[in-house]
Amino acid sequence: MVRGRVAGLSRVAGMLVWSGAVALSGGAQAQTSVQEQIGRIEIQIAELQAQIDRLKNQSIVEAAPAVPALTKAVVPPAIAELSTGGGAQGTELLKPGQIRVGSSLVSLGGFVDASMVFRLHNLMADVGTPFASLPFQSQGDVGRNTELRGSARASRLSLRIDDGNGPDGARLSAYGEIDFLGEVGDGANMRQVNGYQPRLRQAWMAADSGGDSGFLLLAGQAYSLVTPGRGKGMAGLQEALPPVVDDQAVVGTDFARQWQVRLVKDLGPVSLGVSIENPQTLWGNAIMPNGFTRFVATSVPHSSLGTTPISLDEVPDVAFKLTLDKSFGQFELFGLSRVFRLDDGPNGGTVSTTSLAGGVNARVPVSTNLDLSGSFSYGTGLGRYGAAQLPDATSDSAGKPVAIKALHAQAGLVYHPSSRWSAYLFGGVEMANEAGTDNVGGQIFGYGNPVRMNDGCTGSVTALERGLAFCNGDTQRVLEIAAGGWWTLHQGLQGRLQIGSQVGYVRRTLFADLNGLAPSADNWLLFTSLRYTPF
Repeated sequence: MVRGRVAGLSRVAGMLVWSGAVALSGGAQAQTSVQEQIGRIEIQIAELQAQIDRLKNQSIVEAAPAVPALTKAVVPPAIAELSTGGGAQGTELLKPGQIRVGSSLVSLGGFVDASMVFRLHNLMADVGTPFASLPFQSQGDVGRNTELRGSARASRLSLRIDDGNGPDGARLSAYGEIDFLGEVGDGANMRQVNGYQPRLRQAWMAADSGGDSGFLLLAGQAYSLVTPGRGKGMAGLQEALPPVVDDQAVVGTDFARQWQVRLVKDLGPVSLGVSIENPQTLWGNAIMPNGFTRFVATSVPHSSLGTTPISLDEVPDVAFKLTLDKSFGQFELFGLSRVFRLDDGPNGGTVSTTSLAGGVNARVPVSTNLDLSGSFSYGTGLGRYGAAQLPDATSDSAGKPVAIKALHAQAGLVYHPSSRWSAYLFGGVEMANEAGTDNVGGQIFGYGNPVRMNDGCTGSVTALERGLAFCNGDTQRVLEIAAGGWWTLHQGLQGRLQIGSQVGYVRRTLFADLNGLAPSADNWLLFTSLRYTPF
C-alpha cells in the first residue's frame, strides 16, 4: 500500500514538471507570469519530494523484521541504561538482567564465586575470618597447623524491585539478597554433598517521597546505619565496605546486617537519619555471683532462632547519622545508643545499663584514580558492631551488667587507574578496655581481669594438657593489615569475569595476667577469588 502511494506521488510530480515545461514553451504569457508559475511548481515539487521520502522510510520500517526485546545480547553496555524519561515502555532501554513487570522494574543481581583461602594457622573457618579467635600454638592442632580451604559459599543472588508510580510521586522499592555462608546444619558438611543452606543477607522495603520533601523510609533487614556509606543520602545499597575478598571485611570496620526501621531526611548535600535496630548483646564473662540463681531451662526448647544464645533485650539499638556529600569527599558522623540487661535472680527481676558511642567515617578522592578512606569510633557497647567481634558488656561482682569501652579505627587506600583493575591497602585496629573486674569468693568477674592465667598460651606444653585455665586471658586488641586487588579478565555483553587476590596479617593480643604476661597470636592469610557477575 505504501509503495503504491509512493509511485502515485512520483507520477503526479512528473506531470507537474511536464505541465510546467509546456507552459514555458507557450510564450503567450508575460515573463512575470511565467516566473510565478515556475516558483509555485518548484514549491510543489519540494513538498511532494518530502512526502515521497517520508513514505519510503515508512515502507522500510514496515518491511523490516520484528525487533527483539532489548537484552544484553543486542544492547551495548554504553547505552543499556534505564530510560527515566516519560517515553512508552516499549522504547525503554533496559540493562542486562532487567525486566518490566507492569509499572515495576525487576533487576536480577549477584555473582558466582570460587574462592580459596590459605591460613598459616588453622582457624577451621570459611572465607570469613574470626579475628578474635586467632589460636595460640599451644592450643593443639588448631594453632600449630596450616589451613587450606576452597569454597563457593560466598556466591550471591539478589533481586530488586523498583516502582516509580507510587502515590503522590513516591518511589517504592524492595530488595532481597542471599548467600550460602549460614551456620552449618546436620546436612551441611564437606564430606560429600557440601549442602550449605542459603543465608539471608538483606530483605528490605523502602519508600522515597520524591519531590521537595526528601524523606526516605526503609524497613526490614539491611546494613546498620553505623556502616560507612557512599554517595548521597542513606538509601539502601549505599554501603562502602572495604573491597576485600575476606567476607568479614577488615578489622576496624563497623557494620552489621539486621532488622531496622530507618527514616532519612535529605537536605541537599546534607542528610539526617535515625534508625531503630534489632538489639543483641555479645557478652564477655557475664556470670552470676555465688548464691544467685537464674531461671534457666534444663533443656533447650525448639526455637526458630537457632541454638546461638539470644540476649535478654528490652529496647532496640538506636543509631543516628549526619552525612555531608561534596565533590571533595563524603563525610559521616554517627552515634549509637544501646541498653544491656541481665536477669538478677528469682527475687530481683532484671537489671540494665546503657551505653553510648560515636564515630566518624570519611571518603576523600585524593586524585582521579586514588581514594582515601578512614573511620574512627569510640565509646561503650561498640563490640559486636566491629569486624573483630569483641564483647559489648560483662558483669561485675554484684551481677550487674557493665558496658565495655572500646576503640575502633581503620584507614585505607584504593587505587583504580582503569575499569580493568584496582588495588587496595587497608589497616585497622579494635581495642577493648577492662570492665567490671573483681575477685570475690574464688570467682573471677569482669572483662580483662588480670588474675586470669596466660602462661599456657605459648610453649611446648599445650593448654589442653595443662588445663584451659592456663590460657584463658581476654582479648584486648586485634589489628590487621590487608592488601590486594581485583583484575577484570573479561567485560562484555555476557557479564564480567574477575579475579581477586588478598594477603593479610592479623595479630591478637591478650590482657596482661598477674605476671605481666600479655601474649599475642598472629596469622597470615591468603585469599584468591574467581568471580563471575552476569548482570
